[in-house]
Amino acid sequence: METVSKNFVKELNKRPELSSVFTFYSASFPQYMMNIDNDKAQQKGVTIDNAMNTLSTLVGSDYEPVLLNMTDPIK
Repeated sequence: METVSKNFVKELNKRPELSSVFTFYSASFPQYMMNIDNDKAQQKGVTIDNAMNTLSTLVGSDYEPVLLNMTDPIK
């Protein structure tokens, strides 16, 4: 998948109407999927914003994986 991603970005950068195309995708970077029980989170006073800030601090960067709430992505 990483090879496909790099080749795709390389081809996009050849197009004159596009410039500085890049991707954050890396097969070597750990990917996580989290399921949040919104009812429990609300009962404990935890907001999505608070959870994402905590996750960002834990990971040590501004990169946050996409959290899935049912089928809607939340960033």
